[in-house]
Parts: sequence; structure tokens; C-alpha cells
Amino acid sequence: MESFTLEQAYYIGELIAALAVIVSLLYVGRQMKQNTEAIQINAAQEFVQMFNTFTADLGSNKEMTVIWYTGTSDYKSLNKIDSIRFHAMVAQWMRIMESIFQQWKRGAVDEDTWKGIINLQRDTVSMPGLVEWSKIRGHWHGPEFTDWIESLKQSSETKPLYTHLENKEE
Repeated sequence: MESFTLEQAYYIGELIAALAVIVSLLYVGRQMKQNTEAIQINAAQEFVQMFNTFTADLGSNKEMTVIWYTGTSDYKSLNKIDSIRFHAMVAQWMRIMESIFQQWKRGAVDEDTWKGIINLQRDTVSMPGLVEWSKIRGHWHGPEFTDWIESLKQSSETKPLYTHLENKEE
């Protein structure tokens, strides 16, 4: 019966080490995938929380709702104080959107969530008051985000936000 030589033992050790490295890399890859998924879930939840806070504030305060509706529809009809309030609301909205845009660029937002955000933001920034706001305060945002907003405004897929309210009373 042949016995193992030291050289054969060395090769077997090398093979076992190589297999261990492969198993370790597979494990690290799996962990990275799970981490990416967790980051995407967290980013989506963070956006939903910011969005819900904004819309809850808007929906629960009639004065804010009137300012938002008037500002998005006919920005120039706002008085000075309401114009300042409208600017603050839009600035908050745009910061929420810029934040999620940055997270998407970093791969932290899944594509399905991102498609919904594109539709939401496209319809919102196409409102006349937000178009006016962008002319005045668009420089508050980074160039990539600003370019993205401008591309959304050019979309033929825009659906006006409040046309279903035209024949309704307050």
C-alpha cells in the first residue's frame, strides 16, 4: 500500500484551502446580497415615512391644503404669506425627492419603487406652480437632480394631478 508523500499532503491541503476560499466567497456574496436587499427595504421605508408625513400634514391642515392646491395650480395668485408657505412646502417636497433620487443613484432603491416615484414626481413637477417654483428656486438642488426634474417635465406621459377635482366643491 502506498503512503502519502509530503508533497501529496501539501496538494490536498492546497485543494482544501482553495475550496474554503470559494465557500467563503460564496458566503460573503450571499451576505452582500442580503445587505443590499435590506438597504433597499430601508430606503423604501424611509421614503414612505417622509412621504406619509408630508401628505398627512398636507391633508390634515385645510389651510395648507388650500395653499398647496392654489400654489400648484396658480402660483401667482398666492398672497405674500401664502407664497412663502408654498415655497416652504415645495422645498420640503423637493428635498424628499432629491433624497430618494440620491438613494436610487447609489442602488439603494429597487426598480419597482423607483418607477412609482418617477410617475409621482413627473406628475407633480409638471404642475404650473411647481414649474414656476423651479424657475425661482431650482438652483437649490444638485445639477443631476435638476436635470432629472427637467427631463420629467418634458415627458409626454404626464398626468395632471387634480383634474378630477375641477367640478367639485371645497
